[in-house]
Amino acid sequence: MFFINHRVEFAVVVSLLSAMLLHPAQAGESEAPSGSSEPVNNATSASPGSAAEHIPPSTAIENQAVVETPSRVQSTEEKASAFLERYFAAIGTAKSASDLSQFYDDADKVRKDPTLNPMVRKAMEDFALSCIKQEPTKVKILSEANDRSGGLRFSLVPAAIPPAYESASRKPGFSMTGSVVLIKRTDGWKVYKDYWVVKAKDKFGVAETSFGKDPDGEHEKEQKASAPPPAKNSSRNPEADYQHNFRERLMDSWNPPGFGKVHAAFKVSANGGIGTVSAKDEKHSKAAEDYVRQRIMALKTVGNLPPGFKTKPHVWMYFDWSSNAKAISGPYFEDQFPDFISYDLGFKKKPYDGIIVDKLMNALKNQTDTGSAVVFLKLKPNGAIEKIFVKTDPPNPNYEKKAYDVVGRAHPFGPLPPAIAKNPYFRCWVNWGPSAGASAGQLDDPPKWLK
Repeated sequence: MFFINHRVEFAVVVSLLSAMLLHPAQAGESEAPSGSSEPVNNATSASPGSAAEHIPPSTAIENQAVVETPSRVQSTEEKASAFLERYFAAIGTAKSASDLSQFYDDADKVRKDPTLNPMVRKAMEDFALSCIKQEPTKVKILSEANDRSGGLRFSLVPAAIPPAYESASRKPGFSMTGSVVLIKRTDGWKVYKDYWVVKAKDKFGVAETSFGKDPDGEHEKEQKASAPPPAKNSSRNPEADYQHNFRERLMDSWNPPGFGKVHAAFKVSANGGIGTVSAKDEKHSKAAEDYVRQRIMALKTVGNLPPGFKTKPHVWMYFDWSSNAKAISGPYFEDQFPDFISYDLGFKKKPYDGIIVDKLMNALKNQTDTGSAVVFLKLKPNGAIEKIFVKTDPPNPNYEKKAYDVVGRAHPFGPLPPAIAKNPYFRCWVNWGPSAGASAGQLDDPPKWLK
């Protein structure tokens, strides 16, 4: 399975932008992503890239339950657990952030800034919706207790993993836990807090992502409280200090030519000596690559490696600059180069499912609406699509047609390697909008309807 995502070094707290959630959306729509990954028995087949050849999936994909969110005003007698179920179901069907405003506490409502540019507001609302769409649409309650706010606190886990974390959920040590606080108001239950933490373990350690609505900053306070105190007269983290000093020396008198988006990788010896530097610009600019390579090699040495880096001599960085801005990510010290760096710089040949993902990601660029779908493919020897089946849950003909269009622009994926040609069946996931993403994996046991 190949999955596109950025490695998370620290907890990334994403605000749900309550100001955007609690007011009507502006022009344009944002649509909900699908919530299921199970194949269907009655699927639709068509050649991608042509609307005339598209068979409306709504006429062929059957036996799928549509979860409806009640439009009625909730009863003040509604049980908290029933409100939770309705709230998370509404996340799955919301087409704009403001569709969920009825669920949030009045105390959080703020008035719109009349000076805010409508295009900026729309972008903020789309971003807010993309954040919310990371949450599950069905949950299991692990515990319920009284909260100091006077409401009820729930500990939750997903009943079904959200599409955004479908691939990550297959990694060892994956967990996704939520904390929700409900407050009873005169018009019924309201969401005061809705915060999720996702963890997954890989060979680089435990990566954590956190997001949601946490008005009291409880998660951040818990992290600070659990952090070990620094030793007297010493750095809390000598490895972090080493990285900081490395960046400072590298960025001193930084004056690169034109524009650049460059990955660089090299090895560092125990005494800090820098080996051969490999660099690749996104647009293959030799000037950008040469500048980054020369700047790193000019350092010659960056001092003895701290204890935590002595077994991690493989270093990679990312540089992004234009005429009036610059950004640098890294240096990251690893026991070996991550696969995406090895593929990008040519140290390794990218697997075929990785090639599919790259082409899907290119086809997903600059999409303004939001949604997702699961796509099943049978490929020809040249990498073109022989059969395609699209599934969304609940069924959504617009999403299905969008998925056909995206995959139609992405293929052909290139000649199949011999091992792939014997079993040319793939299951893909595509997510379009501000948080675009894609995954692809070969099917070991493809269903009969795909053969």
